[in-house]
Amino acid sequence: MNEAAIREAAEQLVAARRDMRLLPGLPERCRPRTPDEAYAIQESFLRFWGGGVAGWKIGATSAEALRMLALDDPFYGPVFSPVVMRSPAEPAAAKYSMRAIECEFAFRLGDDLPSRGRPYGREEVTEAIQSLIPAIELIDTRYDSFTNYGGIALIADCGANGGLVLGEELTDWRRIDLPAHRVALDVDAERKAEGTGKIVLGSPLEALFWLVGERVRRGAGLRAGEVITTGTCTGLTLMAPDQTAVADFGELGKVQVRFVQ
Repeated sequence: MNEAAIREAAEQLVAARRDMRLLPGLPERCRPRTPDEAYAIQESFLRFWGGGVAGWKIGATSAEALRMLALDDPFYGPVFSPVVMRSPAEPAAAKYSMRAIECEFAFRLGDDLPSRGRPYGREEVTEAIQSLIPAIELIDTRYDSFTNYGGIALIADCGANGGLVLGEELTDWRRIDLPAHRVALDVDAERKAEGTGKIVLGSPLEALFWLVGERVRRGAGLRAGEVITTGTCTGLTLMAPDQTAVADFGELGKVQVRFVQ
């Protein structure tokens, strides 16, 4: 893709997000064909959007999600500051086309991990973690279909992130067996899904290691204070307006969201 096509795609996605309208995909002339092209559009989007980035989401961290989105690897996208909420959260239903949620483990960084000429070691990344946070990611897209255009298109659309609801932060997190830790999702007191951290690339930490490596490879990095949400442990759950979702992370606490009309 040339710069004009990248810019056109980014401008269309920015306008659609600001106007809260849906697109029938991107035009053929500016449709990304590779992850590199999609990330170039994402970076252009960030320049046009101008909003503060509070962190990053990681998607397609399960085998099921990779198959559904026709991807070989996970992907990432920005999480903007205005859509990061504390539990219990009540976002406006009208602002979301999908009203889809995912229960996830998130990390807040206490140290910068800037771009550099060599990869970060796992212990370096682990030492940079300030806290572990139970979270619900709000999934949303500016396309009129979540699956018809494939995962590469979702990368361009900021990884399909619509928001993030955070629970209580735990600084003494290393004692938690993340792969084995269970998460349960109830909607209006009815059990909808269950899972463990193992679904996320074997462990949510593995997802974080992947993101750090990918950002450094692309000449970027991560900043202290940013929140990284690592991918769903419970699949994708669609909600109707005024339903209440509660993600139970056991000793880590509960996270609640309701899309209000």
